[in-house]
Amino acid sequence: MKIQDNEIGIGTARINDETSFDINGVYIAPRAFNIHLKGSEAITIYTFNSLMFPIEQKRKGTDVYEFKGPCIGLYYDVADIREGPYINHFIDKLLLSIKYQGKSATFHLKGQADMSKSSFDDFWYKGLTNGIWTFEVRFIHYFNES
Repeated sequence: MKIQDNEIGIGTARINDETSFDINGVYIAPRAFNIHLKGSEAITIYTFNSLMFPIEQKRKGTDVYEFKGPCIGLYYDVADIREGPYINHFIDKLLLSIKYQGKSATFHLKGQADMSKSSFDDFWYKGLTNGIWTFEVRFIHYFNES
């Protein structure tokens, strides 16, 4: 995996190299990093949170993180909130680039999951159950500092 500028637009996501779409929002906190895609789809990243940002004076240039492991994040979708997620992809590779620009930072993420390790609810999910699932997300984060 490699990240190149301008692969997708800012505030958009692309799954399995299909057409990109606008994301609904991002939440980065000390113990959470959630990306809300479209509808009830979301990605939660376990390996990065707001505590990993450098202090304001050191936010310069670009930071690149590469994570590999059995479960560094989770993609899920919920068809019926009463039943919970009907699909869970356990993300096992993630490349994260953060380009600092004053009071903001441009995030560019690329990741993948082995679908043979995913869980599915056969009632709701009718898609593929093996192969590699990929995603790419790009957005701008604004720091709330005084």
